Amino acid sequence: MTSFHLVDGYIDILSEVGRWKIIPMRGLYELNSFGIQYATFCRKIKKLESEGLVRSILGNNKRKFITLTNKGTEICPYGVSFDDLEDSLNHDLIATNIVTKLIEYKNFKTGQVQCFGRGLDVEPDGLIFGQKNGREYSLAIEVELHQKSKSRVSDKLIKYANSVYYSYVIYILNKESTYRAYKMILESMNDEVRRKVILLFDINLTPTRFNFKDAQCLFQGKNVSFEDIFGE
Repeated sequence: MTSFHLVDGYIDILSEVGRWKIIPMRGLYELNSFGIQYATFCRKIKKLESEGLVRSILGNNKRKFITLTNKGTEICPYGVSFDDLEDSLNHDLIATNIVTKLIEYKNFKTGQVQCFGRGLDVEPDGLIFGQKNGREYSLAIEVELHQKSKSRVSDKLIKYANSVYYSYVIYILNKESTYRAYKMILESMNDEVRRKVILLFDINLTPTRFNFKDAQCLFQGKNVSFEDIFGE
């Protein structure tokens, strides 16, 4: 490793990129300005690109997104690069948007899309660390843009129920039909599963929009608000 990776804030930027599978360049700067002006930040990103540690992807309206390269993941071992062939850009951008919006909530301390340990039985799309009534907890995030089979959903719910890594899991859905189907699946599960699983329905969910505070939620068999679940 050359000294380039260790000075002038480059490693800080690279580590922050490593928290997210893919993130808008402007959004990355707004999360952590790194104590520099945006123009300087852009030059540093360009330098990281020239060193082969990050790469950019041009999306709609010429929005620029940043992800680690395979070389970059060697420095940020818990980071994962975006795979154009296997990954869904829309899904991963929505997951990033959800986590970045949620960490602004008063009772959530921090979160990330990546930085998970290898070899876990179940790996979510995102992870939030929160606190309620003085107790800290972890909240796994599953982004479901397409309905999966009952057996596949049930198997994953059981894994979450048995996991010691996640206190709760929240399934975020943008189709009413999927919300109803997952509600029926959840109602057929035992109490051990239902006490850890939350459903949230936001019909207007996009890579830039997520209105969790007004979303319809289901928790422990009851229709509740987001604030009812996570507020003090």
